[in-house]
Amino acid sequence: MASVSRGLLMLVSLGLLIGCAVIQVEVGPPETDPNNDRLREPSRLQPEFLADEGVIIQHIADPQFVIGPQDIAVNLFPQPIPERSYLLLDEDLGYSFRAESNMLWLDTIEGGAVLVMELLIEPPWAEDFEFWDAVSTDYIDAEGDVAIREPLELRLYLPEPGEYHLRLILIGEVNAIDGRTDVMEASVETRLLVLSRPDINEADWRFFEPVFDEALGEGALLDWRAWGSGPCALTAETQAATRLIDEACLSIEQGDTELAAEALLKALDEVEDNPLLIAALRDQLGLLAAHQQEWNIAARHFRESIILREKQDDAYSLAIAMHNLGVSQLQADQIIEGEATLITAAELRDLMDDYAGALLSWGQLGVHWRDPDTIIPIAFELRELDLLQAEALFDIAADLDPDFDQQ
Repeated sequence: MASVSRGLLMLVSLGLLIGCAVIQVEVGPPETDPNNDRLREPSRLQPEFLADEGVIIQHIADPQFVIGPQDIAVNLFPQPIPERSYLLLDEDLGYSFRAESNMLWLDTIEGGAVLVMELLIEPPWAEDFEFWDAVSTDYIDAEGDVAIREPLELRLYLPEPGEYHLRLILIGEVNAIDGRTDVMEASVETRLLVLSRPDINEADWRFFEPVFDEALGEGALLDWRAWGSGPCALTAETQAATRLIDEACLSIEQGDTELAAEALLKALDEVEDNPLLIAALRDQLGLLAAHQQEWNIAARHFRESIILREKQDDAYSLAIAMHNLGVSQLQADQIIEGEATLITAAELRDLMDDYAGALLSWGQLGVHWRDPDTIIPIAFELRELDLLQAEALFDIAADLDPDFDQQ
């Protein structure tokens, strides 16, 4: 996992440094033996974001077709894909599903093969699946000792924000000239949460720096934009909630973070029908819990914030909360979850052109992987932005690589 992620990271980092979004991993085609009709099941290919083509590509299957003198067979080999992904609503950004077929004719046998991909979607405005699109390869007829690699791609553009439930059906058919045939069907499902593209306000970068001085001490690179101006900037609609937020504001000014957290937690019970305020309270409570090294509690608050941000179609704040959730999960030794959350946050921030945010997410992953080759170029970029996290990254890189000279 780590080696693949690091390769992914370096390519993304390079893409960020030249001002474009590139998420790509080079993976070779599955190996096949033309003298053996039992083809090895290939490994999963990683998703790609191709900025020049304006498309995110999700690899879903590696179908194998074999026509031989004794055996004729099709195996679709559907690949595991994320149960749920994020996509920004953009008429120039498509989401594609791709299958790479390997077709093999043995000896002098003649026959043909075809692959069909159908897409059914349950959109946010419906209660059941609807037929959306279908594509297929040409019917490929060949004879002799021949191997053909045939890609098939279905590109999707979604019309409005919301959650879409997708079901992709693959149908493979192979026929020999002597009448033998084999047909196989498989399906994969996923959900796409489509969010409106946010405006990135670079003025918010002033909120990046940690509110509490020791926050960078453990290498936890939280995104403090979730704090903003703190409880003192929050406005509630009820007198009880306002009084509690006032208490939290005063406690922060007096340096009593524990009392501030208690007041904000009580304020949650007094706020109704104001999801934006509840999400802001959750974000601030998460940062206060992180300040107290209560990482599981911090993760709980950030997770609740994400749920609310999704419902409000707030991709910008959602990605910030997701970054902080990933940091909290890593600090709580939830390694697999933390890596996955941070990578998702970094990719989403890259898509929305939150340049500093994406750098912070990849930088945190570099710290987790203890990889100075990842940390150092990101630290230089963050220094160019005058962000304090740059110096923390330089210190970490120097600890990992004594020969490193940040000057």
